Amino acid sequence: MQRRMSSLLAHSLRSGRIKAVLCDIHGVLFDNDEGKTYPVPGSVAAFNCLVSRGVPVRLVSNESACPPEAVLKHCIQAGLQVTLDQIFVTTPAAYKIISDRKLRPFVLVNKEVEQFFSSLDQTNPNCVLLGDAIENFHYESLNKAFRILMSNPDAQLISLGVGKYYRKGGSGELSLDVGPFTKALEFATGKQAQIIGKPSKAYFEAALNDVGVKASEALMIGDDIVNDVGGGQSAGMQATLVRTGKYTPSDEHHAQVKPDLIVDNFASFVHFITQHLN
Repeated sequence: MQRRMSSLLAHSLRSGRIKAVLCDIHGVLFDNDEGKTYPVPGSVAAFNCLVSRGVPVRLVSNESACPPEAVLKHCIQAGLQVTLDQIFVTTPAAYKIISDRKLRPFVLVNKEVEQFFSSLDQTNPNCVLLGDAIENFHYESLNKAFRILMSNPDAQLISLGVGKYYRKGGSGELSLDVGPFTKALEFATGKQAQIIGKPSKAYFEAALNDVGVKASEALMIGDDIVNDVGGGQSAGMQATLVRTGKYTPSDEHHAQVKPDLIVDNFASFVHFITQHLN
């Protein structure tokens, strides 16, 4: 099955139908821990090779533990030839939605990101914004979010992604992401969270519109079988799973999501692409 799927992907590349790549950051290109970057072996050279071939790339990430400028800094420190306008993270999208709706958020995010939302009116909150809050996730903060949502029937719950977990620092331990905390508040309040980020189809479409290609003309690559691969496929793209980051062998036998291609790492992905590009 995998060989047949990779053949279909190769045909799409040879026919010139694939015109852009959407790529996850952490677990695919590099990992970071406490401000230090850990490039996945071969990923930097492969990424820069893809750029040099003129392939449009957008880095589509659910990163919510640091602002976009910090993400760019990590990328550049790792040696990636990338600019800020090529990076799609959830914080700017959330800011725009909250501002446009004139909401007053209780912001439960990482300390690094709090300043990003500081210009919003946060008095008497009528919405809760959840990100990967790391040490800010504790009983008191979650209970405050719960009470805000319960005290106002119109209060909204907004979450920067719905990831289950991520891997810190290369081969480090797995850590809970924002998703479990979002689900806990949904369960306790009966409210449905608006998800900003992968696997939201609208989030993928925003990146595709920025590149100026249709979903059928783009490839998605990531280490998350559900959010990256499944989300990309649901948006109409072909999608590749890498055996790095949060990948586990069971991902290759997922009941619902079947990647179009599975590779050992990002360098292998770029090698496959360049073999079949016109």
